[in-house]
Amino acid sequence: MSIWTLILLLLLLIIINIISCLVSLPFTIYGIIEVIKIEKIIKKIKSREELNYGKKIFINNK
Repeated sequence: MSIWTLILLLLLLIIINIISCLVSLPFTIYGIIEVIKIEKIIKKIKSREELNYGKKIFINNK
C-alpha cells in the first residue's frame, strides 16, 4: 500500500467518525433534556413531601 491510500483510509475513518457523532448528538441532547425535566419533577415532589411533613408535625404539636 502506498502512503496515499493510507492517508485516504485515515480520512475516510475520520469522516465516518464525525458522521456517527453527528447522528448520535440529537439523541444525547434529548436525553439530557429529559433528565433535567425528571430532576425538576423530583424536586417538586420532594418539596411537597417536605411541606406535608411539616404540616403533620404542626398538627401533631397542637
